[in-house]
Amino acid sequence: MKIISEIQQRKNGAKFVKADLHIHSYKEGGSFDVEDINMTPQNIVDKAIEKGLKIISITDHNVTRNSEVAVKYAEGKDILVIPGIEISTTQGHLLIYCDTIHNLNNIVGKLTINEEKTVCTNSIKSCLDIASQFNGIGVLANPP
Repeated sequence: MKIISEIQQRKNGAKFVKADLHIHSYKEGGSFDVEDINMTPQNIVDKAIEKGLKIISITDHNVTRNSEVAVKYAEGKDILVIPGIEISTTQGHLLIYCDTIHNLNNIVGKLTINEEKTVCTNSIKSCLDIASQFNGIGVLANPP
């Protein structure tokens, strides 16, 4: 694409890196709908490094445990793991990213998520309002 080539040639200090900011991990500590037992946080980080990615985020449905494991596992490695989660609201899915796992867990602590970890009853706007209180940002996961 011509526009990408033009952007890459600009000398503005910007740097392009490979990233994947929407990864789900195995349901033990991860997303309820992932059945591949190889999708552990450690394997995800290692495979991302092997494939040349520089930034990733594990954004499991309504849980943060494996995101936290990945952040810790990546310390000292040539990759940035951004703490993240995918909130499954009744209005749609919302990706939330934070500067720290602590702030991400504070956000989740303010949400109403069912016991099965399949649905959050907060509205997307409410989730975004809560995220903004803890340095979080939101992106629609699967916009129409």
